[in-house]
Amino acid sequence: MIFSARASYIFVPKFNGNRELPASEQMTFEIKRPKAEERGDLFSLDTERELSAADLGGNSAPAPVTFKHRYRYGRILRNHIGKITNMITVSGDGTETPVSDGVRLAESTSFGIRDLVTELCAEVLSDVLENDEKKSSG
Repeated sequence: MIFSARASYIFVPKFNGNRELPASEQMTFEIKRPKAEERGDLFSLDTERELSAADLGGNSAPAPVTFKHRYRYGRILRNHIGKITNMITVSGDGTETPVSDGVRLAESTSFGIRDLVTELCAEVLSDVLENDEKKSSG
């Protein structure tokens, strides 16, 4: 069996209509693929179980279980996001600062980037390479 392997590729997130922008204006992110041995260290899976009727002395109906996927944001952003293009933060005094890599993104205090960061973390842990969304860069 043959598998595709790439150390990195360029990802264009869907965040905030980014993919609908002209290519020259799109935010792009270099994704540095985690090694197989690293993948388990980049997230945790928490479970929550509701009390069932059996727990309360009633009938034994199964209780719902919820799984929560928690990303280790700092580790993912610092180690698996490389070069970033077309991302700028603006401070309260109007100063524009480019966010040029994952380390700067991890240290950002910008408002409104939670969904972007979550999309990037999901992409780093993704195991599917879709050619129309990603380009090989190495």
